[in-house]
Amino acid sequence: MKTTRANLTYILVAMVAGLILISSIYQYWSQRKVTAEWSRDKAIAEIRLLANDVSTVLTGVTRDLFTLRDLPQLHEHLNAITVNYRERTLSETEEFFTLFSQNKQIYDQIRFLNEKGSAICIYVPFPKHLRGKVLFVNW
Repeated sequence: MKTTRANLTYILVAMVAGLILISSIYQYWSQRKVTAEWSRDKAIAEIRLLANDVSTVLTGVTRDLFTLRDLPQLHEHLNAITVNYRERTLSETEEFFTLFSQNKQIYDQIRFLNEKGSAICIYVPFPKHLRGKVLFVNW
């Protein structure tokens, strides 16, 4: 009787230990699953914020491209017939570009490309903190 009781006690202890072990493994697995879902949701939210920031910047750059494309001073400069008129319109265009770049603070130089793909680059003395970005406009 004593051995049967001892065997039943061992079996009961083993079953309880097994149940606790299985329960702990399941809880660990479900906690990891919840943590992985939370991390994934956080990463998706960060990516959406980054995509929104990029979209905002690209919208601003697109708006800038249209502004520069329709600039009257630039049209006068590019369509100027005489050298004097071209120089005068160049200074007006450079003045506008300088103000434009100081206002935006993201462009280093602005290059206008003709239909052949040749760059018509108008020099503007940009401050050093604005170096590094180039804005291209198809002309």
